[in-house]
Amino acid sequence: GYYNTPQDITLTCTDVNGCGCAATYYTVDGSTPTTGSSMYSGPISLNTLNTPIVLQYFSVDYEDNTESVQTQNYIIDTIPPEVTSTSPDVNATDVTLTKVLTVTFSEPVIPASISATNFTLVAADHQVTGTVSLDENDENVARFEPAYRLECNTVYTATISSGVSDLAGNLMQMEYSWDFT
Repeated sequence: GYYNTPQDITLTCTDVNGCGCAATYYTVDGSTPTTGSSMYSGPISLNTLNTPIVLQYFSVDYEDNTESVQTQNYIIDTIPPEVTSTSPDVNATDVTLTKVLTVTFSEPVIPASISATNFTLVAADHQVTGTVSLDENDENVARFEPAYRLECNTVYTATISSGVSDLAGNLMQMEYSWDFT
């Protein structure tokens, strides 16, 4: 899963019909654990930031029965999302009046944080209504589809608020706005 703070992972072993668990072995580098790997003795601290961590582990009972290797994926993500590109471009002119706006973020964002509250479009004298969504093929891209055709020779300001969050819960540090005509 995604987290924005280091995590302590507790592993448990239950040997229902046997003689009990002898040991649990694990790795945190994605390699397959063996009986020569680290033996679990208490919570495993995962504190490597902004890099995928692959925890793999298995348990052995006192009769030498071995369970299959289990895998859990973690990302301790402390970096908030940023806008990396927009369409139309910043200060673009002669934009197609039926243009669907897109914003690309530096990382995947939580779909629920992409809303009409967090992605707005205004002209000088009114707010533009439309449909806001996360692109179905790319969770780094948000879309704003105006309900009506845009007006000719009008300056529009699109804004992404700081309410947009990445999968770990990190909020954008500041809102991002750009103009186009």
